[in-house]
Amino acid sequence: MLRAARVRDLDALLALERECFRTDRLTRVDLANALRARRARLLVVATRAGLAAYLLLQLPDARGIARIDSLGVARAARGAGHGPALVARAEHHARRAGATRLRLEVRASNRAARRLYASRGYRSVAVLPRYYADGGPGLRLERRLER
Repeated sequence: MLRAARVRDLDALLALERECFRTDRLTRVDLANALRARRARLLVVATRAGLAAYLLLQLPDARGIARIDSLGVARAARGAGHGPALVARAEHHARRAGATRLRLEVRASNRAARRLYASRGYRSVAVLPRYYADGGPGLRLERRLER
């Protein structure tokens, strides 16, 4: 079930962070702040086994640009369509909030994530050398949102 995250999801969200990312992880404070922030949406996919995936969306700024700050899918849940479902829901929230573009950064070596975003119409708009804490390069991706 895809739904808004709740305070009681914090431990499971932190576990997903540890499983999905070696560096540049969100902290408990980051996640708790996202739950309270008026301009953020923290979405999760909940299953009987627990949280399978999450996405953190920042609603549009004055320029009409919304951001996907993070997307994580548990290893055991990969390939089940949770990533595309979360991105589609994020696009919906961004459009409703007035966004004309949705932007994100992705590790250049993350082929699975790049395929996901390309399948939804995201295009690379910038190369980001040494973007990640471990020195890894990133890519800035963007998609125009139709009204």
